[in-house]
Amino acid sequence: MLPRQPPLDPAAFAETVRSALAEALPSALVPQEVHVVPEIVFTPNGKCDVRATRGNLFRTAQPADPSPDSP
Repeated sequence: MLPRQPPLDPAAFAETVRSALAEALPSALVPQEVHVVPEIVFTPNGKCDVRATRGNLFRTAQPADPSPDSP
């Protein structure tokens, strides 16, 4: 998901994304973490440069509490 402008509160944006996914997906498919980055970095050949993009993390949303039946 790419907003037109960087979110003012990355933590709130990450939680909004998780909440929206939780409404649309089964719980097993909702990500435990949501990473908010100010921009996605691309390599010269147009692919996402994952290492460089990870270096730009604003914040990682707190993982959801594991379900009681999780080990």
